[in-house]
Amino acid sequence: MPSLNIHTDRTAENPSVAGGATTAGNDPVPWIVWEENDGAAADADVSRQIFVAKGLKQPGAGTACTGFKPSAANNLNGFCWQQVGLDRLASGQPTPPDDTIDPTLNIDPTRAGVEPDIAFTGKNDTVVWVVWYEENDTKLTGLRSNQMVFAAKAVANATADGGFQWVAVGNGTAGQSNVLDVSGANHFGPCAESQANEDACSLNKIAGREALNPRVAAGTMTAGQPTVPWVAWEEEFGGGRHVIYVSRLVGGDHFELFNGGLAVSNANNDASRPDITFAGNVPYISWQEQVGTSLLTIVGHFEGGAAAPTFVLDTPDGVAASRVHRRRQPAAHADLVHVHGEPDQCGRLRLPGGAVGTPVLPLHGLRARLEEALRPGVRAERRRDARRDRPDLVERNTPRRRQPGRLERPRPLRLRCDGRIRLEQHDGDARRQRRPDDVRRSCKRPPHWFDAPLPRRRRLRLRDRRRVRRDGHPRQPATGGIDRPPRGGAQPP
Repeated sequence: MPSLNIHTDRTAENPSVAGGATTAGNDPVPWIVWEENDGAAADADVSRQIFVAKGLKQPGAGTACTGFKPSAANNLNGFCWQQVGLDRLASGQPTPPDDTIDPTLNIDPTRAGVEPDIAFTGKNDTVVWVVWYEENDTKLTGLRSNQMVFAAKAVANATADGGFQWVAVGNGTAGQSNVLDVSGANHFGPCAESQANEDACSLNKIAGREALNPRVAAGTMTAGQPTVPWVAWEEEFGGGRHVIYVSRLVGGDHFELFNGGLAVSNANNDASRPDITFAGNVPYISWQEQVGTSLLTIVGHFEGGAAAPTFVLDTPDGVAASRVHRRRQPAAHADLVHVHGEPDQCGRLRLPGGAVGTPVLPLHGLRARLEEALRPGVRAERRRDARRDRPDLVERNTPRRRQPGRLERPRPLRLRCDGRIRLEQHDGDARRQRRPDDVRRSCKRPPHWFDAPLPRRRRLRLRDRRRVRRDGHPRQPATGGIDRPPRGGAQPP
C-alpha cells in the first residue's frame, strides 16, 4: 500500500495539504504536512513529530524514485515524494532501512507535535509556511511543558532534504534566523536552547498558558501587497475558558497579534477549534463557542482595512454545531471553505467574471448570509436576473384568485435538473415552493424532467393537467386519470 510515512511501521495521522510552487511560474505541486510517531524503538514509546513532504512530478508512472527520501520505490501515479528539512532526530530503530535521522519540525522533539496546517504565501505565493502546536512534558531542562503554538517557513538550502530547511518564526524573532537544525547544547537548534528562546519562537499571547489548534491562511488586507501568513488559534484565558486570537507576519521575521491583541471571541464563553480564510482582502474567522448548554459555530470578519480594523460578527446568534457537523464529530473544526465562484443548488460551481470568492461553511443557509454580507444586494440581483431571463415564470408564479365554491387542487411541480433547479409549472401556492428532498439526489443524474413529490395527504386524488411539454411548448390539458410521467426521457429512481 502506498504511504507517505517516514517510517511505515509508525503511527501517522492528521495530514494537511497545499498546492503551490516555490519558484514563480513553475507548475504547482502538492506539499503535505502530518504528525508521525518517531524517536524510539517502539511505536508506543515515542512522541509525535511534524514532517513535511513534497511531490515531484516524474516523466511517467512506474519509474523508480531514485535518490528520493524516505523511499526510492517505483512511483504509482507519476509523482515521487521527497521529505523536506534538515535531519535532526534519530528514529531510534536499530535496523535498516529505518535506522535514519529524520527532518522533524518540532521545536522540542521530546514533546508531541500535533495538528499541523500548511499554506503558501509571499510574493507569487512561493513561500511555504507550516503551523502546529506541541504538548506533553518536556525532557529538556528549562523548557516548557504547556501547550504552545509554533510556525516555521521553508528557506532554500541545497544541502537539506528536498532543498529546503525550516526556520522558526514567532513573536520575539525580529532580526533573527532560528533554523531548525542540530546546533546548540540540546542539539535541536536555537529555539530549544532556553525557555526565553522557546517563548520567543512561539505564537502564544502568554507563553505560559495553554495554546492549541492553530490554522493558517495566506492573505493581505492591503490590495496589491504580497500575502503573508495569518494564524488563528485558541488559548487559555482563565476560569476554564479559551478565547480565539489572530496573528499575522510583520516585517518578514516575526508575528504580531491582530485586533489590538484582543480576542475575536467572547471572553465570557469557552471558544475552540478556529479556522481562517481570506475572501479578497477580507479575513474571515470561524470557531465553536459554548454558550450555555449549546455549542454554536460563530463566523466573523475584519472591516476597515489594516490601519483601523474592526471585527464584525456575521452570525451574532451563532449556528448550532449539529447543523454544521455530524454529532459523532463534535470536536471537528468549524472549517471555512473558500469558494472561487458560486455553487448552484446542485453543488456545481458557476464562475462569473470578476468573482472575488466566498468563504462558506457546509451549511446552505449560513452560506447565503455570508454571501449577502460579502456582496450586498446579491440576492436581489439574482431575483431580478430570474425575472429578466424567464418572464414566463413570473406570470406562472402569480397567485390566482380562488373562485367561490371551487376546490383548488395543487398540480405537480415540473422541474428540470441541468445544473440548476428550474420551476416550470406552478400555481402560486407558497406551500409548494419548497424544493423536495430528493432534488439534490436527482441532480447526480444527466439532465431530465421529473415531477416533484407533493405532501402525502395530497397525492392520492391529483390528476395530470400538464400544460407544458418536455420541450417547453404548450400542449392540450390531459383528459384525466392518474399522474403519468411524460413519454421518453429518463425518470427519477
